[in-house]
Amino acid sequence: MEAHFKYLDALRESGSVNMFGAGANLREMFNLDKREARTVLKEWMRTFEERQAAKDAARSTMTEEEKSDAEWDDHWAVEDSK
Repeated sequence: MEAHFKYLDALRESGSVNMFGAGANLREMFNLDKREARTVLKEWMRTFEERQAAKDAARSTMTEEEKSDAEWDDHWAVEDSK
């Protein structure tokens, strides 16, 4: 599920999709059925705050260059899925 969450995080950060409708993106990207995509999306939403806090804490120790690299990684995760 980690790959799904990374994809959803990048998708959210791109601002290109209303995350309540991201199940369709999951289905297409990971070849999931509707029920599986809904389960992944619900778990991503349920754990979002906890994961975001951990991500923010990790980024607080990064250099500006590392932060920039991480942002590009997130950007390309979404671009590569198109």
